[in-house]
This record gives sequence, C-alpha cells and structure tokens, in this order.
Amino acid sequence: MIDKVKQLKKEIESAEISDPESLEEFRLAYLSRKGAVQSMFGLMGSVPKEDRAEMGRWMNQVKNLAEENYRSGKEALEKTENVNISP
Repeated sequence: MIDKVKQLKKEIESAEISDPESLEEFRLAYLSRKGAVQSMFGLMGSVPKEDRAEMGRWMNQVKNLAEENYRSGKEALEKTENVNISP
C-alpha cells in the first residue's frame, strides 16, 4: 500500500499544469470525489491497524501536495492569463 501512495506522490509531483484544461484534468484526476487521492483513502480499511497511523500521515501528505499543486497552478494561470478560473 505504501508503494501505491509513493507512486501517487510521484505522479502528482510530475504533473504539469500549463493551461486551464490541464488544471481541470489535474483536479479531476487527483482531487475530485472519484479521483486518485479519494480512492487512496478508500483503501484505508485494508491497512492493518498497527500501520494505519503511518499510512494516514503519508496519505495526508499526498493530499496536501495535490491541493498545493492545484492551488499554485491555478494562481500561476490566473497571473499569466489575467483570468479568474473557478472552482
């Protein structure tokens, strides 16, 4: 399970947000209700009790990384394009 979390972290780190379409693709792929981050949290029940605290920390780090990448990508696009992008 930890390998899946690490792989997801690498994917998020390497994702490029260069236009509004890629920003939306990132949001859908990682941050939506059916995205990879939410799916990862759904697997928490399969983690042994003794490993859940550590796994939870890893998963929260990945979630925070995805949210920060989305936020910084959105801000960069808004500065570049002088456009307000929602949500």
